[in-house]
Amino acid sequence: RGSRMTFTRLLSLAAALVLTSHASGGGPTNVGGFVVTNTTWTAANSPYIVTAAIIVGGGATLTIEPGVTVKINAGLGITVGSQTFGAGTLKALGTAGQKITFTSNVAPAQPGQWKDIQFTDFAIDAAFDAGGGYLSGSILRHCIVEYAGSGASGTTGAVTITQSSPLIDFCEVRNTARSGVYASTQSPTPTLRITNSTLH
Repeated sequence: RGSRMTFTRLLSLAAALVLTSHASGGGPTNVGGFVVTNTTWTAANSPYIVTAAIIVGGGATLTIEPGVTVKINAGLGITVGSQTFGAGTLKALGTAGQKITFTSNVAPAQPGQWKDIQFTDFAIDAAFDAGGGYLSGSILRHCIVEYAGSGASGTTGAVTITQSSPLIDFCEVRNTARSGVYASTQSPTPTLRITNSTLH
């Protein structure tokens, strides 16, 4: 995975290329590029418009608050973890009354307008307590994912999981051009958990 010097240079480049701009006094907020420091997308600055592909790495966590809407431009997506930039975590923690929505930024909205939310083998897996309760790691909870699936047929979905184990809980995946969830996991990867969810 390269030398420490190369990785440090890449992180510096990533930090320089982050295209995140926060609106003052509310959204919309344009976001794009590399997330290599802990970042929170707040309800106050929603909606977030993804104008360049998002990659979460460098050990960073992208946290999305309840009630946030993420509108993604055509052909783009969100990737969690990267061989180049290392581990990453996505915590999209909505509530029953304030769901997080990942949707198209193209009108009229149609299936397959944006790519996917992709958890790679560098995404931090969900961890659980002895009773099975969520403790930490990558999670989509009380989320709606819609109008995605522009990736290659047979290898991607609206949510694509490769050798990774996020928790998907109380989510609805709908109006997608590919599988709702496309998962490729095998031992010794921990068991993938998809619970209380509806996948169209």
